[in-house]
Amino acid sequence: MPATTAAPVSKKRTSRTASGNDQQQNGANNGTKRPSTGDLKPMSLQEFYDLEDKEATARSQAEDEAQFTSECESLKKALTRFVDNPADDSAEELKNMMTLHMIKLRRLNRLTQFRNRKMRDRAAAERLRVEEQHLQLQNHRHEIEHLQKEVDRCLEFKSADQDIPLVPVDEFYTNAPADISKPDVTKSDNHQQRLARLGWELEERKGLSKQLQELQERKNLLASDIGAKEQRLESLKPLTQSIMEAARPMQEAMGIKLDGETQQREMAPLMPKELYVIGIQAQAYKDISRDEKFEVIFGGDVESAKKLSAALPTGKSASQTPEDADSGNEDEERREDGAEERAQRLSSRKRRATVSEAVERRRELALLAHPLHVVFIITCSDKTKVTLTFEYLSELRAVSVKCRLETDSAELSKLFATSGHVLYEETLLQQLFPGDTGLTCPNPVGQAKLEHLNIEYETYVNRIGFAFHWAQQLAGIKFADSTMTRMTREAFDRIQLCDLLQKIIRRVRRRLQTRLSLHAQITSLEGTKINLPKALIGHYPTKVLSRLTSWKALSSDDFKAHPATQSLQAVMTSDAFATGWFFSATMERGDAKMVTLVHVGDAFPDIAPLFILLLKTRATRTAADCSSLKTLEESVNCTFARSVPKAHMASLLCAQLQYLTSRLDILLEAESARQSTKDFAREHLFSRKARGPDRELPFAFQESSNSFSFS
Repeated sequence: MPATTAAPVSKKRTSRTASGNDQQQNGANNGTKRPSTGDLKPMSLQEFYDLEDKEATARSQAEDEAQFTSECESLKKALTRFVDNPADDSAEELKNMMTLHMIKLRRLNRLTQFRNRKMRDRAAAERLRVEEQHLQLQNHRHEIEHLQKEVDRCLEFKSADQDIPLVPVDEFYTNAPADISKPDVTKSDNHQQRLARLGWELEERKGLSKQLQELQERKNLLASDIGAKEQRLESLKPLTQSIMEAARPMQEAMGIKLDGETQQREMAPLMPKELYVIGIQAQAYKDISRDEKFEVIFGGDVESAKKLSAALPTGKSASQTPEDADSGNEDEERREDGAEERAQRLSSRKRRATVSEAVERRRELALLAHPLHVVFIITCSDKTKVTLTFEYLSELRAVSVKCRLETDSAELSKLFATSGHVLYEETLLQQLFPGDTGLTCPNPVGQAKLEHLNIEYETYVNRIGFAFHWAQQLAGIKFADSTMTRMTREAFDRIQLCDLLQKIIRRVRRRLQTRLSLHAQITSLEGTKINLPKALIGHYPTKVLSRLTSWKALSSDDFKAHPATQSLQAVMTSDAFATGWFFSATMERGDAKMVTLVHVGDAFPDIAPLFILLLKTRATRTAADCSSLKTLEESVNCTFARSVPKAHMASLLCAQLQYLTSRLDILLEAESARQSTKDFAREHLFSRKARGPDRELPFAFQESSNSFSFS
């Protein structure tokens, strides 16, 4: 070690020991022999640090705390003495003592910091060891969970052979040969027994596959034979047609209609009695009325009807589908081929239908119609044909009706298929008789079936048709139920069965005529033109200042949410507003504007359109807060609607709108004159502005004098 490095250390340690009398005294008191200054040897800086590190490690915290307290007390005493006698001769000695005490305190602090750092390092190392062990523990746990899952997967493994339906064990030992069953081995070993049963199943299926192949070949031979015979029959068909065409003039000359009678005679035994009654009634009406614009046709899938009829004696439901009948024929072929036992066993192995599949099957059967149907073709005056198809719903025991419109006009054909339009074919038969919508099953038993199967009839009307009450009456079905309204029941009670068909045909033709007229009126109103028949023009004054400025269709929700209908919310929820068409019309004169909401029902014009008024002048008023508007609403909806001649009821919508425009003039002029304002000049003649406590306005028009009076 160089002298330059050792000398400072020697001086420092000599200084610390030379001024450390107290330490020597403490060492003497502790009974330890401290080395003299002359015995101290110089040490290097690294040796000094190692010595202090060793001492810091060997010392305890209690010892450092006791020495720290002792040094602090000694320092305090020295400071007290120095402060009390700063000019004393021992001041310099006191300074050295205080410096020595500070050095000792600093040394204690350094040792404490070193020991704390060592403890932190040791704690960090211990924490790291704990974390590593915790991580290992987690890894072991994950490995255990993974192994447990693998074990569970192995325990839960389901082999494909478990899904194969096998014959019972007793039957297996009875039918299987000994070289396959091996009873001496398999009865005591379940695994070997399972293998033996699978082997026997394989042999059985190979035999059945071979038998199936033989039957398939036989089927192909029969199919080819049938095809040859069909071709032969097809070759005879033109010859037969030519013979029939040659005999047709003789049939017409003798008034014989063998074609229709032959078809009817062929279908009559296969057709449900309800449809047969409808067909017979229609044929009788045609023969009696000589209506050349009415036709009745028996149609449908005759082959399916025959299969269904053949299945009925075996106790099967009338709702059985042709596919079910085909499957029954296949079973018969199997039994004829001598494979009855195996076929039964094979069918017993088939997967049983789940509850949901069975319910869905019942739902399909509940809405299934009979293969045969009766068709009415009603030709109207404008060459538009209305086709009514009557079908019988076997499970519901009710008759449904489908309506289809045909015309030469491409524009009208498009409108017939447009949902929501007044010419939509699905709404043509609605309310044909009062209260008869056809949206529910008229048979209470059938309705109960639908409720049990959670089926709403209204949802499927586009698929199965409308179950109108008049269709049930026409088929001779009468139900003592509560689904028929009192008004509908009274309408049918007054009609005999022989007159019902005539009324139906007449009403269908009238309904189509009124719908076409309604379509023409709406088209003209969309152009803000009110077209009236000449016979009705005299019912209005020659001078009408109010004018129609807009006409637009509304949705049901917009109609019911309009401010004009807020006081009628209780009425808006009734069945009368569940169907039909909704419109909004605006009429103006000067600064006044009247918004009119119009509801046209399915039974138009038998049920007049409903008008709801809202007048905007200096304030917004409705019939709920204005007696004049209330009187005008009552007049246009009731009084005037009943006064229109029946011959012109098809133009009722335009007639009511023209009535409103002319009476709006009277309302504005009378109120202006009564309030002495000049907002609306008096352009019409009326004797008095109002009368009575309700201040009734003169809305009654006198054609002879072209003036207005009170009704």
